[in-house]
Amino acid sequence: MIALNRPFVPPVEEFNDFIKSANESAWLSNFGPLETRLTEELKSYLGVENLLLVNNGSSALQVAYRTFNIKHAITTPFSFIATASTMDWLNIDFSFADIKRSSLNIDPDNVLRGIRQNQAVDSVVATHVYGNPCDVQALEALCLEYNKTLIFDAAHAFSINLNGKSILNYGDASILSFHATKIFNSIEGGAIAFKHKHDYDVAREMICFGMDKTAAINRTGINAKMNEYQAAAGLVCLRHIPEILQHRCQLYSTYQALLSDVVTFPDWHPGAAVNGAYVPVILASEEQLLAVGAAFDQHGIGFRRYFHPELHAYYPDKLTYPDTLNVARDIAPRVMCIPMHAYLTIAEVEQVSSVIRDVVS
Repeated sequence: MIALNRPFVPPVEEFNDFIKSANESAWLSNFGPLETRLTEELKSYLGVENLLLVNNGSSALQVAYRTFNIKHAITTPFSFIATASTMDWLNIDFSFADIKRSSLNIDPDNVLRGIRQNQAVDSVVATHVYGNPCDVQALEALCLEYNKTLIFDAAHAFSINLNGKSILNYGDASILSFHATKIFNSIEGGAIAFKHKHDYDVAREMICFGMDKTAAINRTGINAKMNEYQAAAGLVCLRHIPEILQHRCQLYSTYQALLSDVVTFPDWHPGAAVNGAYVPVILASEEQLLAVGAAFDQHGIGFRRYFHPELHAYYPDKLTYPDTLNVARDIAPRVMCIPMHAYLTIAEVEQVSSVIRDVVS
């Protein structure tokens, strides 16, 4: 069996050292010393200033939306369901702008079309799909011109720099997921990187029932804090991130070398390095994808149709720009993610690639 994904598991000895310190202090939540330490280490590693750790990536999205009091967002139809469902959960209205065929990221031209057609739009929520940076300069320029909030769903983009600058420093806020399936994980967890300290301060109160550091209630809030056991897992994982990234990038390069002549890979932003978060491949047709999937099943190889269907299929009443969403609807049935994780071997990559080549060549 070749698993699609296998979470990085913190070595027991290292993990226990942190758990022992948490147990001895009996400070298990509420911005404890391990959470504080992880925050500072991640700020340094990621190159960001206003970083707020939370209990999961969905909470990160919801807190970001509430921080900016979003009412109607334009977002991408090609993303994980949480990008949109967290808005739906909060009764935030949203609409979809079609993606670029080359990168699979939201197309700024279609975002602009939506902003011009719909005066209710107050924000843009764009996903760095598979960790591949959006056209952040174009999105920032149009949001500045039209006075819209810009939030990036960077759940896949851990460690990504763009032209020497952390991808998390673009927009008004970016969110990360530290779910067990991600490159960096704290078992469950997430973070929000804010451009401005004021927004960070608002969100920090928001994730602690609306309380400030004196326990005064200043706003409506929820409980979205990261606990000390999560932070312990994160601190161990961060120690191993250099070798995890190096290995995943080697695997990704091997896949490209073995498969680029028979499948299509999304065009990666030329100013950014690959982080090996996922390996998406685009097949010639849905029929070909299903044939590859059947062969994978026979060989015990995991895969996922990620993302299928496009999000508009779940929210058919939402406005779209343009109304066809031709690119997302064409790509979604033909894209699959193939095995990628920290424990995958080159030999397994070669086996996966061989099965694909046997079907599509």
